[in-house]
Amino acid sequence: MTHTTNYNLNKFEAADRVTRDGFNQNADRIDAAIKSVADAAAGGVRIEAGTYTGTGTFWQNNPNSLTFSAQPLLLFVCGNGFMYAMRGQSLTIGDGYDGGSAGYQLYLTWSGNTVSWYSGHGATYQLNKADQVYSYIALLPAT
Repeated sequence: MTHTTNYNLNKFEAADRVTRDGFNQNADRIDAAIKSVADAAAGGVRIEAGTYTGTGTFWQNNPNSLTFSAQPLLLFVCGNGFMYAMRGQSLTIGDGYDGGSAGYQLYLTWSGNTVSWYSGHGATYQLNKADQVYSYIALLPAT
């Protein structure tokens, strides 16, 4: 496993065993970084949050999409699993909580104020399990 330069986030490599601990460490580090930015910006960032209900569809022709009032800088989604991504990422790891600890790739598209993602491993791993309520929170610039 390697780590990112700025926030020491875990970067899983192909041979690594992906664990929830690694995701939780990243979540704690991202949480601390967001808090630091929010404190330093003194109102220079804002948060949008909400929920959506999964439809049970997945893959390229059925991506999930969320649209915000401005271009999001960071997105965190959780429900029966979770994922987080920073603006510009085209790939992240999500976990559909199937009882195992392996994460699965989510392919991301950032277009204007909309973030879309999909997985080829099933609706659960795309965070789109039928009738499951998912919560999301996004960090956006203040202006």
